[in-house]
Amino acid sequence: MAPALSAWYVLRATRVHPPGRAGADAARASTYRAALHQAEELTAAAGAVGPASRPLPLYYAISQAGRAIVAACGEVAEAPPLHGLKAPVVAERIFETVVKPDPPGQFQTVAEAAGSEGLSVDVQLGRLMATIPELVGWPQLHDEWPAALRVWPQEPHNRFDEIAAEAIVPAAIVFPWQPANRQTIESILAAYPMRVRPISQSEGASLVPTIDGTGVLLHWPRKQGDEDPLPPAYGPEGRRWIRPAVCDAQDPPSLLMTWWAILYALSMVARYHPVEWVSALNLDASTAAVVLGRALDVALEVLPELVWDTLAARAS
Repeated sequence: MAPALSAWYVLRATRVHPPGRAGADAARASTYRAALHQAEELTAAAGAVGPASRPLPLYYAISQAGRAIVAACGEVAEAPPLHGLKAPVVAERIFETVVKPDPPGQFQTVAEAAGSEGLSVDVQLGRLMATIPELVGWPQLHDEWPAALRVWPQEPHNRFDEIAAEAIVPAAIVFPWQPANRQTIESILAAYPMRVRPISQSEGASLVPTIDGTGVLLHWPRKQGDEDPLPPAYGPEGRRWIRPAVCDAQDPPSLLMTWWAILYALSMVARYHPVEWVSALNLDASTAAVVLGRALDVALEVLPELVWDTLAARAS
């Protein structure tokens, strides 16, 4: 991931020679440059206002960044002028507000260009937010929905690990609470659609210390030719995470597309239900207020980094 302070500078540098398909097509290049320019200005505008208004410019910032991604990486040159999502009703408990897929639209087109899963079923806002690493630890989310879990690579613990290193990699997962046995571990992990299912070392829970607390040691099978079966490093500290499914058993949308769906829902609430939105932000009366403020601050910070990561992965 690009360093936070330089992400927009890195993105600006791509405008003189647009990446991917935008580099060989004048129309795509024009779309890429204009959309990325608007995305940056809208992000700056979002940073200049408070949480009552911030979801609106933030959503349109990610929307314009999506247009740039499609211009550089998409099968089509431009996304259709439709959201591709709906959030028709704001729930009394805001995290229970439902985001509905409404294809075809920009969300689906950008997800395809970004190499991300989309949304195949209706999803509650809280379920989406619980998968965001920076929002881990808030009981308003994680008491009801599976959370992103930290993964810590481990050195081989014994001779067996050393011999088996070509086939398995040891890593620890830090759960919100300590699972009692292997059955509990497997029950929790059923919500996390990993292509390679981790296997516990024994019938019990082998525990190891990590920076984030005690972790459960698991063996991650390595496919032939796979140097690292663990989730990729994320964020400035390079931590690894597994993220739960939000639609049946499929992988969750990428972090970029998850933020897209979250910001879409928040912008619809803020725009069309301003009384409910401002009430949800009331620090003196709403248990959701701090979490919502934190989410908007995080989105403002990570948006350019996720856009850059997507372009670097898909347009190279």
